[in-house]
Amino acid sequence: MNTATIAIPKRWEPAMAEIKRFVERYAQLHNAPFSVTLTYQLDAGQIHLIDDMLTEFQRQVCENAIYSLSDQLNANLSKDPWQASKDVTAELEAELQRIRELIDREIPPEA
Repeated sequence: MNTATIAIPKRWEPAMAEIKRFVERYAQLHNAPFSVTLTYQLDAGQIHLIDDMLTEFQRQVCENAIYSLSDQLNANLSKDPWQASKDVTAELEAELQRIRELIDREIPPEA
């Protein structure tokens, strides 16, 4: 399986498992699964992809996941990494459901 190494701020250490789970779940929802390894960084403000063995599509999915979670945390929309990952996942699942509904309306069932 392809892998990504992501650096997180040290202050989010208690949420390491949740951050890893979020990025891997986000990738699965986009049909681009990969494994995540986390490490720490000195920059306390952002999550960064620092190394990977991903396809171009997987890399884009990974970057979208980490930017979404990092933005959610840093915008003070949530000071809790668990709530932030839950919120971003809920938004993503709602978007994917809307897309499925649009596709279903556009493609009539076979008679």
